[in-house]
Amino acid sequence: MRVAWFFENRPTVRAVVKAACITALALMLSSLLVSPFTASTSMLMSSPEQSDFRFSDIFAQVADSRPVRQLDPNIVIVDIANSNRSEIAQTLMEISLCNPKAVAVDVLFAQPHDDDTDLLDAISSVPGIIMAYSVEADNNGGKTFHTKDKPFFMDSLRAPAVVYAATNLPTEDSGNRGRVRQYAVGFPTAEGDTVDSFAAAIARAFDPASLATLRHKDAERGYVGYHSREFTVIPSGQLLDRASELDGKIAIVGSLTDAGDMHATPINSYFAGVMIHAYSLATILDGTWYTDAPVYVDYICAILICFFFVFLCLTMKHPSRGMLIRVLQVVLLYATVRIGYSLYVDSNVICSFSNTILMIAFGLFAVDLWNGVTALGQPLKSKLIILYSKIAPKQCEEFS
Repeated sequence: MRVAWFFENRPTVRAVVKAACITALALMLSSLLVSPFTASTSMLMSSPEQSDFRFSDIFAQVADSRPVRQLDPNIVIVDIANSNRSEIAQTLMEISLCNPKAVAVDVLFAQPHDDDTDLLDAISSVPGIIMAYSVEADNNGGKTFHTKDKPFFMDSLRAPAVVYAATNLPTEDSGNRGRVRQYAVGFPTAEGDTVDSFAAAIARAFDPASLATLRHKDAERGYVGYHSREFTVIPSGQLLDRASELDGKIAIVGSLTDAGDMHATPINSYFAGVMIHAYSLATILDGTWYTDAPVYVDYICAILICFFFVFLCLTMKHPSRGMLIRVLQVVLLYATVRIGYSLYVDSNVICSFSNTILMIAFGLFAVDLWNGVTALGQPLKSKLIILYSKIAPKQCEEFS
């Protein structure tokens, strides 16, 4: 059986081979266009997000836009706004009278002032209070960390009276301007210890079992569950009037309006750091753990779906073929986004399907590109056949 006869009498096999070649072309195009696609999409976002965009962020935005909301039962944010140290001290004294189970202060008192006596007395009045400091990666690829900025009283007020935790918010952007999608479980030090992150330290104080469960994951970071969640916020001036709302709960003290502590997240361009810590803590207490789907899952889905789409484009003979193909393209795109969204919301699996979406979007373009190149190459092919027939006429007769 000769190859020419095989392809001339097996149109389905020929269509399969052609669809496979076009799918490979679409894969190449998607690989080349994935960075421009991300960059062009990020141009729609505000400036803090332009350097860092993932298609899976859209799933979090859609989930958060649902009318379904849940008020967190454990966490209360005490907004100190632009309070000075004396006012913060007064706030801490009032919180100590409200019987909270855990208190954390997201304020870094780096430099001492002349009138810090009230502040130190207030901090000492809350047993086990969690105070903030920051760490910095060592010059070993970020495998270990050392103290960067610490409160001026860190050496004098020690555990168990005061607990210190790192408030660093990890991002995927090297300049720390990207979106905050994850929280740090802990920061290993060169001495072999591990410094708790702010959220982990609060979880240890409120519910040690939740932190133990998190430790079993044996991961340095976890994804923050931002969507469909709200927190009780009490302005510092209303504490005594709303004391019952703090009873047995977690009080996280911080400013919701500090411009220097605003960060981009998947659901909001400007999120206060104290709010991000609250979301991180809530994710830990809920026991929610998001899993990154392997990259090859996206590629396998992209290749299979694109091949199916291209094969139908090549074999469909319906009079309304053009309209049906474009309708199918939209349906496949919608189905892909819907599946990614369902995995994120229902199964806590993060899979962006960016390559799948690109290959579906450019599959039809790849068909047109293939057909266009084939049409342009047809004159050259005819000339080569004529030339070959002159050189080897007997072989051409046998081949035909």
